[in-house]
Amino acid sequence: MNISKIILLAAIFLLSSNVWAQKDTSNNSNRVTVFDNSPSTFREAKQGTKAKTVIKLNPLLFFDGDIPIYFEEVVNSSMTVEIAPGLTYDNFSQDIWESAASGSGIFNTPLQDVDGSTAGIGYSFKADIKYFPGTNNLLDGIYLSPEISYRHYSIDYPSNPANAGTASTIPGHTNKAELKLLLGHEAESDWIDNLFFDWYVGIGVRNTSALQYVPDANIPTQADRNSVSFTRPSFYFGIKIGIGF
Repeated sequence: MNISKIILLAAIFLLSSNVWAQKDTSNNSNRVTVFDNSPSTFREAKQGTKAKTVIKLNPLLFFDGDIPIYFEEVVNSSMTVEIAPGLTYDNFSQDIWESAASGSGIFNTPLQDVDGSTAGIGYSFKADIKYFPGTNNLLDGIYLSPEISYRHYSIDYPSNPANAGTASTIPGHTNKAELKLLLGHEAESDWIDNLFFDWYVGIGVRNTSALQYVPDANIPTQADRNSVSFTRPSFYFGIKIGIGF
């Protein structure tokens, strides 16, 4: 092997050593390209998100008859704020967890299941502050979050319970006000840019108030007003999925 071949091989070796960890600026992305021993493969490591706003949905709340849209905004180096207006409809999970006085629910409450009642469109609102301790990358890490929540469910009750199919209806409602403390983890997907996942668990207190019209015990064709209110501890689990920009 002559001296020119030795110099050429040494130059190739030195160049390859310098590209093990270099900033990929071909598309101005926030990634680091890291080459391994195989010349045909590489992996990309995230260097924190550049997103300042995230819009999210919370699919598990659909079973509560609640469809909020979350808007999260960075406010400083360790904190974000989030609000979530939404619409409500039939609360499916209430039939399992909280109904009813007859003993059909896992946790019996003064709420009653009324045959012939129909759910209308209501509204909800949530607001929270997220604190990300010990991280320089907001929207990427563990957070603590106090949250307030209010849900209004609109329900129509038959004025004649014995003939619910053709009777006129009387408007009623169920309201749920909650104070929560959540522990969660939010992060951008490793595979899809600007796709965020936000897992959380928490505890809180929920007040439920309702105005119902239930069949009279002695006159089946008459609907009696039933106004109830109660407060219980609550536990929370969910995942929000959203897009950042």
